[in-house]
Amino acid sequence: MLRINRYGKSIIVGLLVAIIAIGCSKATIGNQSVGVLTGDLTSGDSKNAETLASEQQIGYELGLKNGNSGFKLVQKTEGDLEDDVQTAIRDMVEGNQIVALLGGTSNEATMRAASLTNFFNVPMVIPNADGENVIPSNNLWVFRLSAPSSAYAKYIFTEVIQKASPTETDTNTSDSNSSQSGTLKLAIIYEKNTFGENAAVSSAQISMDQSIKIVFYGSFTTGEDNAQEIISLAQTVNESGANLVYVISDNPDEAISITKTLKDAFGSGLAPIILGQGSGFDSQTFLNSDKATGVYVIRQAINSTDCPAEINSISKARSYASIFLLKDAVSQANKNIISSKLFSNFSNKNGNQISEQREKIRDSLKQTDMSVPCLGPVSFDNNGLNKVFSFEFLQVEKDKPITVTADQFRTVVEQAVARDQLIIIENGN
Repeated sequence: MLRINRYGKSIIVGLLVAIIAIGCSKATIGNQSVGVLTGDLTSGDSKNAETLASEQQIGYELGLKNGNSGFKLVQKTEGDLEDDVQTAIRDMVEGNQIVALLGGTSNEATMRAASLTNFFNVPMVIPNADGENVIPSNNLWVFRLSAPSSAYAKYIFTEVIQKASPTETDTNTSDSNSSQSGTLKLAIIYEKNTFGENAAVSSAQISMDQSIKIVFYGSFTTGEDNAQEIISLAQTVNESGANLVYVISDNPDEAISITKTLKDAFGSGLAPIILGQGSGFDSQTFLNSDKATGVYVIRQAINSTDCPAEINSISKARSYASIFLLKDAVSQANKNIISSKLFSNFSNKNGNQISEQREKIRDSLKQTDMSVPCLGPVSFDNNGLNKVFSFEFLQVEKDKPITVTADQFRTVVEQAVARDQLIIIENGN
């Protein structure tokens, strides 16, 4: 008969405990909850939030369907009041025991959520908010996929347009006004809120560093009563002599409204180039609008690798990518937890499991260096900001956006400058 000494029994018992622990850990993985902070998907007062939230929801759902993530989503609306975000986050963290958070929809709600998740020590991934300062300066728990607004301006005015130098015609003419006539003249228009102003300030500073002449700098308030304000603004822009009108908006309805008003003010003749930036312009609502025809849009690029055909907006793309990013972090975190349990004789108490999971997921996100579907390479710096961005230009043609290369957009800008220069010279003669 086979006899097992007491040391052998200890080994067998240890192995059995390990097998049970691994089995329990796997069960836990399948039951983990991830919170989603979102705009109202049903009947919210803000049509803007409803539209953008719906796009994000499609991305999340497709990610869960195709990614086999192993976790479930718990959704809470961000609401319209400051306390709404706090209530939603507390409910998810304490009530639903979420291991991580995705969201939100608006810049304001995302900024509040980022501060709260740092307070509650819960990892958060921001797919879409593009506000300049949505992450707190003392951040330890938040990771952002979206490019900040200043990154767009830096790309446009330093890498694409570069420096707006006088043209050859400009340097050869003796006209007293010609020293400026061959230079790009820029108008900057932005939503009158903290995030719109931050984006506009960054754009103005970067463009001035490139010797680009700003001929108009102004804002508009959002809301149903701003029609006359936008008309007046558009007329002033038209009179400024701008070659390029850079408009910043996170509201699809406002983006459509100001675009139509600008085009009406410019009339049917030669008009400045309109370039839109922000989630108002890169939304599916704007890109499919007949009022957007001829408008250019700058957005974070969609990487077609492993990206479903249903992903036709950057909000959907980043939301889809965030599921795969979090899936990888959760998987790696659970492997690390299992390993730590095996080498610590399972000394951790059940009450600490959720905190340990959150911390391990945070650590996994910090070490991220991977390519995710629809977005491409992702890695984060010490502040939780994505270090890898790529951008693309679109032009709306008959309710449908087409991709425009950076070289093509640069050529369009150069042609607009040269066209206006020729008109000035002809009028001078």
